[in-house]
Amino acid sequence: MTGVPRSRGSANATINREWEEAHKRFHISLISACDSPILIADCDKLYELNIRYRFQARTQSSQSRNVSVEHDRLKDLVLAGQTESAVAALKDHYMKTGSFLIGQP
Repeated sequence: MTGVPRSRGSANATINREWEEAHKRFHISLISACDSPILIADCDKLYELNIRYRFQARTQSSQSRNVSVEHDRLKDLVLAGQTESAVAALKDHYMKTGSFLIGQP
């Protein structure tokens, strides 16, 4: 996703579909390491269902959160083979998004 802007326009409100596709591929590739087709398919479905809610969380968290830094940390942990730390960071990444959805930043 590096080099692909997350939003189109200065208002930061128009979703960049290219970024969105790269974001999904990134997260599904992280999950795919589990080597469970059922889990991967379930995560793919959940991803599609949560897009609207994640976008809402992004509009609320843009001031206090740097998602690119979180993604870079995930990538670095995975590439370094630090599985347990990568899983913990991915869980934290998802929990941060979820906390904004319920209004508890």
